[in-house]
Amino acid sequence: MISVVVIGNGPSALKTRCGPKIDEFDVVVRLNNFRLQGYEEHVGSKTTIWARNVNAGDVATRDPNQFDELLICPQLLELRWAAHLRWFSGLLPLTKLVKGVPNARVVPAEVVERVTREAGLSTGWVARGLLLQAALTIAGYRGVAWIIETAGFRFPSTGLIAIGYCIERYGHATIHGFDGLWEQEGEYFDPNKRVEQWKRRVHSTEAERRYILRQRNSGKLDYLVPESSTGPLEDVG
Repeated sequence: MISVVVIGNGPSALKTRCGPKIDEFDVVVRLNNFRLQGYEEHVGSKTTIWARNVNAGDVATRDPNQFDELLICPQLLELRWAAHLRWFSGLLPLTKLVKGVPNARVVPAEVVERVTREAGLSTGWVARGLLLQAALTIAGYRGVAWIIETAGFRFPSTGLIAIGYCIERYGHATIHGFDGLWEQEGEYFDPNKRVEQWKRRVHSTEAERRYILRQRNSGKLDYLVPESSTGPLEDVG
């Protein structure tokens, strides 16, 4: 079986020296704005898959060709929007991300929907979803977060979609640095960063925690370091 680890950006990653252990995995998945320089002892230096969201304003630009795979983690609304506007798909952010990138892969709609449903989040009604996606295209998630909250939508995070994708593709995944599931804020490269209010409106910590625990109880997911978010600094051999 191919070994897979998904590394979150939570500050707990600095509480363990897991770098060598992480680099032993066959596939190492990292998220959005991850950083390695200066943190290799804790988070390793290997990156096989860069998983990112569709929101260009939320993710720093980097060359996707330096990775084996660029994994785009869209929401169901973004996938539906692209499917219904095939003639104008070249104008959509999702299409722009994969254009000219031979190693790009988009998480399939059925996987995103499964993760969304198993987390207990709303998959949304198509008509209402398309109207919302039109607003998202114009104003972005930050601009319409209150609409999302009022409409009863909650979306899985990039990390949760990446985890679900890895479980679907490889049968099992290990995770590390997902502090947001336990409501700890910050990132290992920016510990003072706080979750913006609009992100609280579009994601559900409780729903994501339920999904992770369900996958762990089913034997499809493990933690690299059990309870590392609250444990002491330790070496992991």
